[in-house]
Amino acid sequence: MDRRLKYLCTICALLTFFALFGRQAITNGITFQLLIRQASPSVLAVYDVLDSTEDPTGRIQALWSTSRIPHRHLAIRYLKERVKQKPFLASKLRPLIWEATRDPDFSNRELALGIISETESEKIKSLLQDLLKDRDQGTRLRALHFITDVEDTDWLPVFIELLDDPDPMIVAQSAAKLRRWTGQDFGIRMLHAIPGKDGTNNKQPLETTPAQQDELRQGVTEWKRWWSGQPDQMTDIAKNFKERQTLEPLALPVENFEIQNLKGQTLKLSDFKGKAVLLNFWATWCASCMTEMPDLNWLQTQYPNDLQVIGICLDGEDGHGHEHSSIVDIEEAREKGWDAVHKEYGETTESHGHGHNHDHASTSISPDLAKIEKKVRRVVLKKELLYPVAMDPFSEIGKRYNGQELPTNVLIDGKGKLRRRFVGTRPIQSWQDMLHEIGVPTRKRTE
Repeated sequence: MDRRLKYLCTICALLTFFALFGRQAITNGITFQLLIRQASPSVLAVYDVLDSTEDPTGRIQALWSTSRIPHRHLAIRYLKERVKQKPFLASKLRPLIWEATRDPDFSNRELALGIISETESEKIKSLLQDLLKDRDQGTRLRALHFITDVEDTDWLPVFIELLDDPDPMIVAQSAAKLRRWTGQDFGIRMLHAIPGKDGTNNKQPLETTPAQQDELRQGVTEWKRWWSGQPDQMTDIAKNFKERQTLEPLALPVENFEIQNLKGQTLKLSDFKGKAVLLNFWATWCASCMTEMPDLNWLQTQYPNDLQVIGICLDGEDGHGHEHSSIVDIEEAREKGWDAVHKEYGETTESHGHGHNHDHASTSISPDLAKIEKKVRRVVLKKELLYPVAMDPFSEIGKRYNGQELPTNVLIDGKGKLRRRFVGTRPIQSWQDMLHEIGVPTRKRTE
C-alpha cells in the first residue's frame, strides 16, 4: 500500500476514534473551562462535569487554585460528598484538604474537618486542638460540638482550660460537656451566655448582663475547685493544647469591585486599601441581619481609622425578597398596626406584602428596585446605621462571596486580602479578636 494512503487511513482511523470515544471528553473539557471562568459557576453543572470525568483530581485542584470563594467551596464540597464513592480522591488531594482546614472561609474548614474525620481519623485530635485555638468563636464552637460527637473523655482537661475562654458561649458549652461526662453540675447554663436586648440600642453591641456574667464566674470557680480535688488527669491532648499556638487562616486575593451606596456615591474596594474592610451581606427580611447591626455600628465607631464596614443588601437577588416585609416594618406594625405603617410610608395595603408566603410563580423576574430601595432606606433610618449601605439586587457582588445565606460576613485586611468569611453573627469579642489578628489595633470600649 502506498505510504501516503497508509498515512490517510491512519488519520481517518484516529478521527473516527475521537469522534466515537473522545467527543464527551472534549465537550467536558470545554464546558469546564467555561465554568471555571465564571464568577459563580453552577453547582449542578460543575458536578456534572466532575462526575463524568474518570479522574477529576486535576479539575478539582484547578477549581481550588483559582482562589475564588465559590470555586474553592465547590471543590471541597464535591470532595466531601464524593470521598466515599471515590476514596482515591482523598489521598491524591490530601494537601488540598489540609490546606482547607486553614481556609478563610469557615464553610470550607468545616467540610475539611468532615473529610479528615472520615479518611484520617487518627489526625483529628491535632486538628481539633488547632480549631479550638482559633480567634473566631464560631470555629471554636464547631470544634467543641465535634468533640462531643466523638465521645473522647481525654478532652476533659481541655474543657477545664476552656472555662477561661473570653466568650461566654464557649464557657457554657464547655461546662455542658463537663456536666455530661462527669455527672457534676455547678449551675452554668446556656441562658447565661445568650445576650439580652435589655438596655441596648442601635449603637451598642448585644452583650450578656452583669447578672449573667456573675453566674458564669461563680460556676467556673466551682468547677475549678472541684477539678483541683481530682487526681492528676493531664492527658497528652491537654498538654499539647496548652503548648499550641494560634494558627492564622490563609490570606487569599480578592478582586476589586465598585458599587453605588444609597447616597449615590461609588464605593470601590480599592479605595479602602490600608484599612480593614468588613462586607456585610444582608436583607431587610433577615432577622439575624438586624440583630448584628448594633455590633457593626459599634465596630465602625470604635475603629473609624482602621476599619470600614460596608453593608450590601441582597433584597431582590434572583427575583426573591422584594415582596417580603422588612423586619423593621414588622416590628413597627406590632406596635402601631399595618395600616399605620402603610400610611407613614405612603403605601396601600394592596401594594405591600406582609409575610413570606407569596406566589413566586406570579412574581416578576425583575425586582421592583424602587420598592426595595424604600425598604432599605427605612432599615437604615430605623437602625441608625453609621456605615455606608449599598443595594445589590442581582447579587453581582454577593455571588462572588457566596452571599446567598444571610448574614454573610467577609473580612478583608488592609492589603486587600480575604482573611475571614462566615455565615451568621459573632459576638463583639470575637470581632475584636479577628480584627486584631489582621493588624487592627486593639481598642478599649468607650460608651
